[in-house]
Amino acid sequence: MKLTYSRGTILLEGVEDDHPYFVTYDNRIGAYRSPAFRYAELKNAYPDAIDNVFENKKVEIAHNENLRSYQKMAVEYWSKNDHKGIIVLPTAAGKTHIGIDAIAKLSVSTIIIAPTIELIQQWREKLISVFNVEIGQIGGGEKEIRDITVCTYDSAYLMAEELGNRFQFLLIDEVHHLASERFIEIARLFASPYRMGLTATYERTDMLHEKLQEVMGGKIFELGYEEISEFISNYEIIRIPVDLEPEE
Repeated sequence: MKLTYSRGTILLEGVEDDHPYFVTYDNRIGAYRSPAFRYAELKNAYPDAIDNVFENKKVEIAHNENLRSYQKMAVEYWSKNDHKGIIVLPTAAGKTHIGIDAIAKLSVSTIIIAPTIELIQQWREKLISVFNVEIGQIGGGEKEIRDITVCTYDSAYLMAEELGNRFQFLLIDEVHHLASERFIEIARLFASPYRMGLTATYERTDMLHEKLQEVMGGKIFELGYEEISEFISNYEIIRIPVDLEPEE
């Protein structure tokens, strides 16, 4: 039995008739395939298989993130959920620190995906200051791939088949955006066995967030402002109405 990555899927050689339900036969090439995001399940189903999907090299990172009690709890919940799942915390609760701690603990190739250039640049600056290693960037006119790389949603979508077996840890910031019909393909085409989503607003009015259960592990930890108010500065919500055109 051998597992090989191929453009957003996993090819299986030497499969018996009794195989997981998500493995299907591709008549075009005469071989069995699985969606790439099922890679971790394939590893469990075929523990002795020859694995050509990832290089499996460790990334040398020496760092201990100083976490608050609820941040430690979030990482523990995620770790116990096979290093998969979505963490929901209010704005300014320090979700970036949780992501950094997870990166350091795993010490594997990691891609951090965020919706805007500004956010990936913030991530990059923070990661450089913490890990003191080269951090790659894809998006904003740059295509520099390193063992730890930040990337926009748009670039990840366009390059998903190419990048799908490059990073073992898929870290998605503002993960509620991932649930869109377009961006959900990022999670499907990546083989990354370790997955974390971060957001302050998990539920969507269109209910598409329910798709995140299958590809990201669903919501595994959530705290509201009232539960961690001692750690967050007081704030005031001011609503500013804006007139929009019908097409907006």
